[in-house]
Amino acid sequence: MKKLFLLAKTGEINEKASVVDKQELLVNAPIERVWKTLADIAEWPQWYTGVTIIKAPKSFVEGQTFYWKQDGVRIRSKLAKIEKPRVLSWTGRVVGIKVVHVWKLETRGKWKTKVKVEESMEGFLVSLFMNSQKLHKVLKLWINLLKIRAEKRKRRVRNSSSYASFPPAPVIIP
Repeated sequence: MKKLFLLAKTGEINEKASVVDKQELLVNAPIERVWKTLADIAEWPQWYTGVTIIKAPKSFVEGQTFYWKQDGVRIRSKLAKIEKPRVLSWTGRVVGIKVVHVWKLETRGKWKTKVKVEESMEGFLVSLFMNSQKLHKVLKLWINLLKIRAEKRKRRVRNSSSYASFPPAPVIIP
């Protein structure tokens, strides 16, 4: 796992892993808003369906560990690279499976951000539970939910200086 952590620290996945996928899309929101949405791990369950945070990192720094569940599967992850607001990577471990996950953000004008997500999975049990098609669906859903959350509009509440948010629109993935 140390080798994968060092790879994640460079902002890269293991291209030679048995399961690999990459997704990218354009988000109509400034990079700072996209970063804030992504980097607030404790808030993932508010917008990422099927995720529960068991224990958020004590502080948002490289080397911190966090525990979460995705669709009921418990994952132990370790923050590897935090390059605000451009790169966020971590490693993850599930019984018999090792993961490297990398998010990359690029400014595309004042109100647009190119978002790229990459993940590699390896280990003796990976072929029993995951393949590239399944990972493709997972990452596609995650990146689309991030897009919806980051693009979420705000409206002023009557007689108040605070803001209320509209609920996110449903995601339809063909």
